[in-house]
Amino acid sequence: MLALHADVFDAADNEHRTQEELREFSYIVSHDLATEFRHVAEFSKFLLKDLPHDGESRRSAAIVCSAAQRCQAMLEEVRVYSRAQQPCAFKLVNLERLMETVALQASGPIHQNAATVEISVSGEVYGNEEWLRELFGRLLLNAVSFAAADVAP
Repeated sequence: MLALHADVFDAADNEHRTQEELREFSYIVSHDLATEFRHVAEFSKFLLKDLPHDGESRRSAAIVCSAAQRCQAMLEEVRVYSRAQQPCAFKLVNLERLMETVALQASGPIHQNAATVEISVSGEVYGNEEWLRELFGRLLLNAVSFAAADVAP
């Protein structure tokens, strides 16, 4: 009877390890593919600058750029999903350092949109650092990307 219980625990442990490996695999693959699609999107933008303003080549390059950006967004969702499946690790998080990291990670879009970022937070909050970074990163990117046309974000 004891051997049966050990087998049950071994099977549960193997299943847990397999699920953890699949989560890690999906995270790595989605991150790496998103990077490649980001390259495709950026190079497509370069092509668009060099092509005449009308014609089939320009339309094709625009389609490639748009598709690459959509793939990037979908892969980002896979990455977020893979991380959301992990047990939640809460701890004290330094807000100022977290926001500085978020601003650094968003430096490309901040620069492209001529945005100004002022960080005026202090203290610590109890939470999952990765989830908080994701939350504030998305908020910052939305603020930078969707500002009114006549206002510098």
